[in-house]
Amino acid sequence: MNDTINNPLPAEFVYDSDHATLFCRGDWVLSNLAEIEKKLDKINWPLDATVTVSGKDISHLDSAGAWLLYRLKASLLSSSDDIKFVDFSAKQQAVLTIAEKQADEIETKSPTKVKDTILVWFGKESVLRFERATAFLSYVGEIAEIIVKLIKTPLRCQWQSLAHVVEDAGFNALPILALLSFLIGVVLAYQLGLQLQTYGANIYIVNLSGMAILREFGPLITAIIVAGRSGSAFTAHIGLMKVNEEIDALQTMGLSPNNRLAIPRVFAAILVVPLLTVWSDAFGVIGSMFMSENMLGISMYDFISRFDDVIKPATFWTGIAKAPVFGMMVAIVGCFQGFNVSYTAESIGRQTTVSVVQALFLIIITDAIFSVLYSMVGI
Repeated sequence: MNDTINNPLPAEFVYDSDHATLFCRGDWVLSNLAEIEKKLDKINWPLDATVTVSGKDISHLDSAGAWLLYRLKASLLSSSDDIKFVDFSAKQQAVLTIAEKQADEIETKSPTKVKDTILVWFGKESVLRFERATAFLSYVGEIAEIIVKLIKTPLRCQWQSLAHVVEDAGFNALPILALLSFLIGVVLAYQLGLQLQTYGANIYIVNLSGMAILREFGPLITAIIVAGRSGSAFTAHIGLMKVNEEIDALQTMGLSPNNRLAIPRVFAAILVVPLLTVWSDAFGVIGSMFMSENMLGISMYDFISRFDDVIKPATFWTGIAKAPVFGMMVAIVGCFQGFNVSYTAESIGRQTTVSVVQALFLIIITDAIFSVLYSMVGI
């Protein structure tokens, strides 16, 4: 018996189509079943007839062979009247019985997908959002730690990369920001002017538009443009580097990806967003002045004179104070989402979208916080 197991005989069969009988012989063991299974699949089994399987010449049958015969029986029962196992020894019959009893445990069944209730969905989403918020706050702390170290050793900062980002995110954004700010000033003056004309208070357009542009619209529009234009570019650039395994290459060389990629973008955003806000304020006021002259009959000289009288420097500085915070958030979110890109092109697009949406959300929340703080201190 040991020689038979160590050197199994080939597993063979002969099918008698006239009597629908399968004569099995040899060793039906695991090592022989690959070929025998392919041959069994090629047999044209009869329909509406009883199939007989004879095990008279089977010299050895293990659990794998018994499982193969059980699967054959299960598949034939769908097309044949019945299938009989005959001439199997008592030991072989016991193995066949065990295979049949354990069929439910042996078969691999796909688990039934249970649809989540609204509470389960809400719980999963809450946990997911909490984990993402925790990861983002951890990243903010990591960036803050690097910034503190660079303050002590400023020569380690990538100044060349910083200059490149300043040019791309700042200088190259001037035309589109000027156009949009000018149009915002025009629309704001037009909407306010319609109401002021009703009460004959045309001159107050200077007060309203000047305060709205310098305090709210200038920094807000600038931050939104930077988030949509530069924040998304930060995510796409870092994400593409990750897909191309350039981030892994930096880590292999012992270089910090955050120090090389994120910090120059954060510093550049903190620097350029206040400057772009001044640019946006100027064109917003010009747009408002243009509409006031053409719609309300307020000359540019009168507009500028009153603007100088009623708009205090504090109004300008309250808007500028928001800009570095907006810029820092846009850059950190853009870099964070870029490093979260997986190694697929689809992930780049998904994380770029998430970057813009998350940056806009944080900008609005931060602007609301600034408004509350300004009201508390009486500014």
